[in-house]
Amino acid sequence: MQSLSKVICASLDHKDIHYYGRWYLQNNLPTASWASATIRLAFSGRQLSLIPGPESFRVDSWNGGTKTVMVRSRLLDESSSSNPWSVRDVTDVEPGKCLVLFNSELCKKVEVEVVLVDWASRFQIESFVMEERDDIIPLHQKPHTRRLLFIGDSITSGFCNSGNDDSFSRGVMDAYPFACKRALDIKGIETSVDVLAFPGIRLVGEHDKKGAEAGMAVKLTHESAWMEENPWSFDEVVQGYGPTVTFIALGVNDDENDVPIDIFVKTYSSFLLELAWQYQNSLIHIIVLSPWSPSEPSSYEPALRQATLSLERSEIWPSAIHLHHVSTDRWYNVNETFDGLHPTVEGHEEIATKLVEWLQTTHILDFYSVTSEKN
Repeated sequence: MQSLSKVICASLDHKDIHYYGRWYLQNNLPTASWASATIRLAFSGRQLSLIPGPESFRVDSWNGGTKTVMVRSRLLDESSSSNPWSVRDVTDVEPGKCLVLFNSELCKKVEVEVVLVDWASRFQIESFVMEERDDIIPLHQKPHTRRLLFIGDSITSGFCNSGNDDSFSRGVMDAYPFACKRALDIKGIETSVDVLAFPGIRLVGEHDKKGAEAGMAVKLTHESAWMEENPWSFDEVVQGYGPTVTFIALGVNDDENDVPIDIFVKTYSSFLLELAWQYQNSLIHIIVLSPWSPSEPSSYEPALRQATLSLERSEIWPSAIHLHHVSTDRWYNVNETFDGLHPTVEGHEEIATKLVEWLQTTHILDFYSVTSEKN
């Protein structure tokens, strides 16, 4: 790493630094706790670094060896608007320890992205550091209108319990939501992906509990899945970044904890209504994925399917949002798991393949063009 001369720090609220996902301010520093939270910017120069803030640490060490963040970049030039990404690093971070985002002997224009990939970590930014002659520049791209939000538990978060430090080092980036995005990218269907998922979380939480034990029905509106109960402001909706398509994959942990079917289904219906209300200005489709099972259907499946259909036909459901139920029975098999339930990377790829097939069959992502917006 070259030594820096005339070092300057870019403002954290610089208009050309874009924060995607659930970022919030803690001690006036941008902080994220849900895996998939992303920073994206365009940079002109030779070297750009990031200094993690004091709240950057692994909250839960039992995370299967997943690193904290992934750093990648791609060249920006007039000849191509879709140059391939190059992964610079998948690494842990330490407060105050410099994280190099881009480094070159020649001055270049690049797009840089930093993604929180570990469900078990918190990531905070203290500053962006660069040489005085370098600059953060406008990122000339239209916001995606196909904005996909995935809500779920351990499988959606990219949880791994294999004990192999190399099996899931990219965390959520190896899970089916981002595998689905990559498959769609290949087909020329551009999307953005956000994930709200946490291992062990149930839909129906325990009364008076905090953290993940409070359940996703509560955590949907929180900044963090951890013990904090600070409400999420949903500013992204106001700014036009709310999801247009949401996938929900919950129920495995409810089933394992013997949550009665009637309570699960009733809570699910309320959860869907809350989701539709919070994202009423952006949502076009909500897809309810049946609880994961590589061997036999979930006991919740028949009742959940019927409840979904009944809710969409009811007078209280907003007609502008389309509600779907999809059976995921045997979307992956036991041989593609670590433990009979949690998929390997190959298992996640198989899930993504099935999901993309369903999306293409239903033409859900053809519902609007790349430049259209919901009014």
